[in-house]
Amino acid sequence: MYRYRLLREPSGCLTRSDEPTITPASAQTKIETTASAPFTPPPRPNMAHSLSPECTPLKIAYDSCFNAWFEGYLQPAPRGISSEERFKRTEQKRKEYDERCGKLWENYRACLQKAVKDSGLTDMLKEARLENPLTSIPPPEPGKGPAK
Repeated sequence: MYRYRLLREPSGCLTRSDEPTITPASAQTKIETTASAPFTPPPRPNMAHSLSPECTPLKIAYDSCFNAWFEGYLQPAPRGISSEERFKRTEQKRKEYDERCGKLWENYRACLQKAVKDSGLTDMLKEARLENPLTSIPPPEPGKGPAK
């Protein structure tokens, strides 16, 4: 299987490398992916960092993939199609997500779960869930709902 690398440059941009790079290894983070996965564009300036610095390149790769997929998902279905065709379109979009972004999500989620555990947040999260279980979505506060 053909593989390429995404490299995080010191500037923060992700670049694709099919050949050896002269950037020192200490100044880059490698993300392995397959050629069937789409090239991940550089992060948007407003993308947040992850909980852990090791997870940030994975987050950026996943966020970029998801945002590109979601733009296509939001495109309206053609008028006049049957509910069966709508269902098929939805299934196609789900499969497209799994093929393009699924592995990126799994890698990011695994890194994030490790970061939560390593930072000692697991016990705090359990405690917060016991103190304030979210069993239903609370109604919006008066005057703080969506703008009209």
